[in-house]
Amino acid sequence: MHLRHHISVLLVTCAFGSLALARQPVSAVCTTDPLVTYAGATISVHVTPAGFLPQRNLTYTYSSTDGEVTGDGASTGTVNTTGLQPGNYNVSSLVSDDHKPKRTLVATCQASFTIKEPPKYPPQMRVRAEPQAVSSGAPVTVTAEGFSRDNRPLSFSCLANRGALAGSSTRYVLDTTGLVSGSVNIDCTVQDDRALSGFATTAVTVTLPPPPPATRKYGDGLDFSADKKRPSRIDNAAKAMLDRYADALAADPDATAIVVGYDNAAERASTRHRKALPPQVAALRAVNARAYLVEDKGIDAGRIEIRTGIEDAQKAILWIVPAGATFDMSNTVSINESLVGGA
Repeated sequence: MHLRHHISVLLVTCAFGSLALARQPVSAVCTTDPLVTYAGATISVHVTPAGFLPQRNLTYTYSSTDGEVTGDGASTGTVNTTGLQPGNYNVSSLVSDDHKPKRTLVATCQASFTIKEPPKYPPQMRVRAEPQAVSSGAPVTVTAEGFSRDNRPLSFSCLANRGALAGSSTRYVLDTTGLVSGSVNIDCTVQDDRALSGFATTAVTVTLPPPPPATRKYGDGLDFSADKKRPSRIDNAAKAMLDRYADALAADPDATAIVVGYDNAAERASTRHRKALPPQVAALRAVNARAYLVEDKGIDAGRIEIRTGIEDAQKAILWIVPAGATFDMSNTVSINESLVGGA
């Protein structure tokens, strides 16, 4: 809204030997550019005077309800809006000429401008999981990152729909222990101090690890029941079985061989009668089988473990234990070869 303040100008003219008086109003119109802006912008104030005598020099002064106004006496001033809160403000100008002090002509005008609320940008974020695919039980590192265009302080929170997610702020660890195969969704939120929020999500694929390889018995083992005089000798049938066993070990170089020797009650009684340490026959069967594998088939002795078992039998059982597999040691005893005599 533009306001005009009218000042009368007295003109003196001569007509037919007498003085004639005439009045002429003066005024000013103020405009602002821009009318609406954000705090920090510069607003120009333009003053258009009217009614002043053309030979007069005009002076302009400015004031505002808020904000610093400068003009340097010219018809255009500026308003510095730095720090102004959103709202409506007025700026005024006074125009005066250089007539004699008591007869100086003055006009005023006023204009308004508006400082509008600056836009509020919600924070943005991204979240990443490393690695994105794991076997059940493996940990996953979760990192959240937030960005505020308005440079506001940020806080973070993350939740997982499965597993245990521990941590705070921008760093978390997902524990996948016990999870079955499937996807784990991780949802994160970032919030600034104005309660404006951003969201991001990521997913981790969990798979069950393959079952550990199983220890397996190789064939029917070695039968020592035929030779009564040499009950621990590796005969031709045993050699044939050990040949195939050696081939199987060669095909799986990371596997371990376990040979378990057994004897029966009669053999144990005979051993005790000779005052040897039991179970000597059972131990010799395992010892002789390993000797054949090492000396005749070239299998590394370090890959072969020998034990005795408690089953009542005249045999040796051959086992293959793949890498990562475990052998059930119950009901078997490791052999101390220094206590085993020949037979």
